[in-house]
This record gives sequence, structure tokens and C-alpha cells, in this order.
Amino acid sequence: NFKKFSLTTPHSSNFVSTFKKENNIEDKAFLNLKNEHKLYGEKQLEKIKLPKNSWYVTLHVREPEPGYRGETLNNTTEEFRNANPENYLKAIHTIISRGGYVFRMGHPGITPMPKIPGLIDYANSEMKSELMDVFLGATCKFCIGTSSGYHAIPSFFSVPRLLTDVPGHNAYFLLKEYDLYLPRLFMKINEGKKMKFKEMFSYPFNTLGHDDSYKRFNIKPLHNTPDEINEATKEMISKTIDKKHFDDKNNSQEKFKEIIKNTSFQQTKVKLSSFADISPSFLEKN
Repeated sequence: NFKKFSLTTPHSSNFVSTFKKENNIEDKAFLNLKNEHKLYGEKQLEKIKLPKNSWYVTLHVREPEPGYRGETLNNTTEEFRNANPENYLKAIHTIISRGGYVFRMGHPGITPMPKIPGLIDYANSEMKSELMDVFLGATCKFCIGTSSGYHAIPSFFSVPRLLTDVPGHNAYFLLKEYDLYLPRLFMKINEGKKMKFKEMFSYPFNTLGHDDSYKRFNIKPLHNTPDEINEATKEMISKTIDKKHFDDKNNSQEKFKEIIKNTSFQQTKVKLSSFADISPSFLEKN
């Protein structure tokens, strides 16, 4: 019951998760695959000769997708959300080197991926379907998602997510303890220096939703580098495959989470929780 207040969608999600945790209510998966859908998906994986009991990761890197929403590189008003698939190649190689496979998700016709053993350019394949979008999201070990809609699917099945290249920092509040966050930093164009976390995660900078908004405030979202994405992917493998906990000797995560809680309370006047860790390597660097 939200009583006499309203919240943004990410804040609402966190408000519910916080209530569950404080009242010892099990936060179980919202959806489960039907057996018929599970069998269908497994047959599709057999067709591409994916070895049985293989683990895999879904990867969605946002770009204007042909035939979807009418968005192109020339008319987009949301370039701030787009990312470069090439920046994810190091991370892809890391997953494959650990014995995993990568399914590149998205709309047919997006930038083709290079032919790499272990990388399936699913978005541009004959296997692509709405049912398989859901099956892969539900059964992957984790999802690497950018500032777009696909990562919602794994979340419905309580599959861990690594959110990368995210400029809309309200999205952090969609995440749970098993997720990981890799934000974009903001450059103050006039001053030539980066924003501090406290300012970046505060209103209105955490909610900007149009390229013109960034121009109006004279700030530029900086893409995550291939190395940052790769290190965060290694950390996600450590969390999900190796089942290891992060060693935070300097209490950096606690400091970061305290900043997040304080800025969210200033914005909403509602007590929210900082569930997800930020990428430890990114935090140490910045």
C-alpha cells in the first residue's frame, strides 16, 4: 500500500523489496517457465548443438534497432542510452574462456557480431522468437544488460543481472543483492571534470531521459570502457559461477550505498535500500 505518496518505477520496485526484507517475506521469482516452453527452448539449443548442461549468458547492448520504434542513428533522441557492441568483445572472450556461451539478444537487423566460437548472434539468427527471448532470459546464468528493456525478463525469473553503460541512475533501485551495477560517469563539459557520485545519483541528474536534457545541463555520459566491462564481467562470474563474495577492505561499497540511500531519501522522503553492489574494480578506480 503506497498510501498517500507515489514513486518512480525503480523506486517503487525497491520500496516493495525493502518492505519484504524488513518483514521477512520471501522474495521469490515472479515467474516460472512452463514445462512446454522449457522443452521447446531445450530443443532449439539442441539444434545449434549447444552441449548439454552448458552455462550461458545473455547480452543485450542497446542501439537503434531496424523496424523497432522507428529509431535510427539520425533521428534518435536517446543516444545517451546507446552503447557500442564492440566494447563488449573482451567480456565475451572472458565468458567463453571460462567455459560459458554468450547469446547476443536484440531485434533482427542490428549490428552483426563477429564470428567467435561460443558467441551466438541470436538476434540475427533463425532461432530468434519472443518465446526464446523469454526462455534464454529465464535460463541464463546471468544477463549483461544496458539501459534498455531486455534485462527486465531475467529479473522476472530472479536471474542475476550486470547492468552496464547505464546513465539513468534511478535504474540502480531495480537491482537486488545478487545483481551488479556498472554506471556511466558524467563529464561536466564546461568544467572538464567528472561529477561525483553524490551529484550523479541525485535528482534531476539521475532521471534525465532525453539527449536535449544532457545538453541543457552541459553534461556528457561517458561510455564504460572495454576494460571496465570486462572486469565487471569477471566479478559477475565470480559471484554467480564461483559463488565468491567480494572482499571490501576499505568499506567502499558501504560508503557508496550510504550515498545512494541519502540521495534517494532527499528525492522521495521514503526509506529505500541499497541492495546491489557497484562493480568493485570500477569503485576502486573512481
